[in-house]
Amino acid sequence: MATTLDTYMPYDSGPGSNVTEDGWRQFARHFRGDGVIRNVGSEFRPLGDSTGMQVKVPAGECWIRGQWGSSTATKTLPIAAAHATLQRLDRVILRNDFLNNRIELDVLTGTPGSSSYPSVTQSTAMWEIQLGQVTVPAAAVTITSGNVRAIPEYTDGSCSYTVDAGFQTVASGTTGARIDFDVEQFPSSVVGRPSIREWQLNRAGMWLIVFNLYWDNPNGTGSRRAWIQRQNGGSPNPVKLAWDTRVPVTDIGPAHNISALERFSSGEIVEMWGAQNSGVSINVLGTSTFNEGTRVQLYWLGP
Repeated sequence: MATTLDTYMPYDSGPGSNVTEDGWRQFARHFRGDGVIRNVGSEFRPLGDSTGMQVKVPAGECWIRGQWGSSTATKTLPIAAAHATLQRLDRVILRNDFLNNRIELDVLTGTPGSSSYPSVTQSTAMWEIQLGQVTVPAAAVTITSGNVRAIPEYTDGSCSYTVDAGFQTVASGTTGARIDFDVEQFPSSVVGRPSIREWQLNRAGMWLIVFNLYWDNPNGTGSRRAWIQRQNGGSPNPVKLAWDTRVPVTDIGPAHNISALERFSSGEIVEMWGAQNSGVSINVLGTSTFNEGTRVQLYWLGP
């Protein structure tokens, strides 16, 4: 005998036709991640332009807990008056206000002297996502471009990093080294950077990690290795998610291109590693050497 589920929707008739706002959010939030939709308008990327105590947020579209919002023109948001002697950190956000039935832009005002940005609220009453961070200097009378960092949370959560021209050197041996990624190509606020060697995944679900590693080639001795590693709660036995080993060819720098598709809990940390046993130290090659360069990209695929 068939048994109906507790909740189901939407339908033209019957119990599943009575779709409430809350019911819509319950299933539509699974369509995609919360955040700014890429490549629409100017992606809500806030900016300061020295026109007073305010930031400007250009056009964009968003998807927050199953509901869509659009802004077709630049909006101006006031910044609270600066403290006389202490710096303050503010956060620019989008808010889906479930009680007042609207999506709005706002600024969360920080505490003078604090080293932390104010937290976003994500509850049954509202759901906030970050668009940018504002540093308000002591006694400031205007917000400059240098005071504002646009770092929206995107629906896909993706980000990309590479290395600079100051090549990292990896010593010969079996242990290897975490690769330093110190050039931010495009960030995402759902991926934290505890250090230039770590990525903290602040959205639970399935992630795709793509890691390219290019080596200089001083000789044809030994092998070159690369792998993607999950930190295991500080354990000395972290988990390798994907790896590759190459034997160098004369006059050609070995290149690894590896990827890992894995499910993560919110807050887990991943690292990119390289090792070589050529008998000498070897440089990791950056974007000044190859257009492709040593690079890492992270993509959130879904819950």
